[in-house]
Amino acid sequence: MRREQCINIAKKARLSGIKHFLFMSTIKVYGRFVPGSEPWKEDSPCFPDDPYGKSKYEAEVELKKLASPEFKVSIIRTPVVYGPEVKANILRLIRLIDNFPVLPFGGVNNNRHFTYIENLTGILDRIIETGISGTFLITDDKGISTTRLVKYLSVYLNKKILFVKLPGFFVRAGYILLPEYFERLFGSFFIDNSKTREILNFSPLFSTEEGLEKMISFYQDLKTGNK
Repeated sequence: MRREQCINIAKKARLSGIKHFLFMSTIKVYGRFVPGSEPWKEDSPCFPDDPYGKSKYEAEVELKKLASPEFKVSIIRTPVVYGPEVKANILRLIRLIDNFPVLPFGGVNNNRHFTYIENLTGILDRIIETGISGTFLITDDKGISTTRLVKYLSVYLNKKILFVKLPGFFVRAGYILLPEYFERLFGSFFIDNSKTREILNFSPLFSTEEGLEKMISFYQDLKTGNK
């Protein structure tokens, strides 16, 4: 249904004389990252394995069929987006850190990429400004492990956290029983968006550390009633 709505909107936009159509997609179009494989790039094969990723990828395919010199299509793939007023997974993690002094995230040596909201809007502005069509992959400057992510957040929250390292068998069991949850916390995915940066001549405006600090500041203001 979402796919059909997107395609219908694009068709109406083209008929109305719109010259440039931007579509917010997701890295879920790639499917599950296989440890040890090549980083995901703009032209990496897509094997989405959940309904959300499949619907986004199907929409991408149909949108590319509509593209022409008179109707440019830009597809923007992004991992988890975070920042002030953004909810979902990182906000849940912030609340977890804020309420529990002992957390099972010690020694997690994974590597995951995120996108700070102002880095995303900055590159969207750049795509609109240049009028370049194609598929773009948007992330912060570098990846971060779950352990380091929690450490940054705890510092900005002014919380002392005792990190406990889960036994390997417990993590393996978690992947079997709660695969999606454990994948988000303990799994890795590597992204190489050097092509996007080169084409658009763009670098992220904020580091991950700066973005996380801004998000925590907003969160703290909400708690104290200053927002």
